[in-house]
Formats: sequence, C-alpha cells, structure tokens
Amino acid sequence: MAREVRTLELPSLLQQSWLGRGLMVVQGHQVRLFLALLDRPQVARMLEKDGCYTLADRYLLATTFVYFKRAELPLEDYSERNFWLALYLAHDQEEDDDHTKFDLLPWALGPQWSTFYQAMMADKEKLWQRMGHRSLVSRRQCDQVMALSASAAAWARTRTAGHGGVLRRSSEEQYVPRGPDRPG
Repeated sequence: MAREVRTLELPSLLQQSWLGRGLMVVQGHQVRLFLALLDRPQVARMLEKDGCYTLADRYLLATTFVYFKRAELPLEDYSERNFWLALYLAHDQEEDDDHTKFDLLPWALGPQWSTFYQAMMADKEKLWQRMGHRSLVSRRQCDQVMALSASAAAWARTRTAGHGGVLRRSSEEQYVPRGPDRPG
C-alpha cells in the first residue's frame, strides 16, 4: 500500500532560502497521529471545557501541527508534551491575551503547574529553536492543513467574533490560571 503524501504551498516570501525550506510535505499518517493527540484524556478534557475556543481554536490547532512539521518531529515525538509546548508557542505568536495562554499551564502541567513552569518554558524555547525560530504561520497555510482532513472535528472549532481581538486588563491585577478544576 502506497503512503499518502500531500504538499502544502507556502507563501512565496517563505520560499526564499533565508526564511524557509520551501514546500512542507505532509503525510496522511502524520495528520492522523496529530489529531489523535486531541483524543488524549487531558487534551480532550481541555477542548471540551474550552467552549468559546479561546484556548484552542482551529487556527491555533493547525498552527500547532505546522510547528510539529517545522521542528521535524519524528512520529514518536508526536506526544502530548510536545502538543502543549507547541500550543503554548502558538499562543505566544498569535494571541494578545496572556491570561488565556497562562490558562493552558494547569492543563499541561497539572495542579502543581508553577513547580514545572520554568522547565516548560525552557522546553518551549528548545522547540522554537528546533523550528529555526520560524513561528509565523499564515492563515492560508492553516487552511491548507485543515483541508487535508476537512471532516476532522478539530477544524470545526471556530471562535466567535466576540472572543477575538485584544482584551485589556489592569497590569496590577494578580492573575492565577483557572485550569481543569476551576470554573471559567
């Protein structure tokens, strides 16, 4: 049985040698393995509780997959740990609300998240370095990733207009992430 291979087009700017390596080849089993991560108990629970899709909408999830590809992760590294690192990095790149990003920490690291925070940040930096510090993903590329498995439930996670944009809060306000066991 031949393997399914698909190619994504990157914006022409990224095809310049100093910015990228050109086309990203995606194999069907890579997408399926990535989407299977979303069924892992802790990830699935986070997705279920994220009713407004602010922690993980379809574009953040597609960006997370692109990060796996850019880091050239072997299939055995398509892990829940790398999922959380890449999703957190996607929030760093794409979102303007640090509080929402911090809400990922208890999901990723458990109730004692603050104990493991520094190690996670170091690992996130290593992932970013492995990606050649290329964290910008175009909407077009995300749409192409989603088209590879258009019927996947992950790609139906469309954030409403009311949950987009920048939210401003007082910089003096003490913030503690909500996590799995605190109401939203």
